[in-house]
Amino acid sequence: MYFTSTELASRDPDLVKRFSEAMKESLAYADSHPDEVRTALGGYTKISPEVRATMILPKWPAEINRDSVQALADLAVTDGLLTTKPDLDKLLP
Repeated sequence: MYFTSTELASRDPDLVKRFSEAMKESLAYADSHPDEVRTALGGYTKISPEVRATMILPKWPAEINRDSVQALADLAVTDGLLTTKPDLDKLLP
């Protein structure tokens, strides 16, 4: 997920809209081109081609899975990474 400030969203809503659309397009592309994703990984990691070829890649959904975000927030509190649960209503669209 990506976040922006209220100030930027108010000042340049077209930029925020175009960024969001570009991200959705890139996620859909990555989701449907796993071999290209594996090749790209070689450009910025030291993962060998043999390992990249057998990697199980994640899905890249364009929509936020609120239940998943809530589970991560709960775990962050449980594991002491956060002291209080974040207010997802304020963080998520």
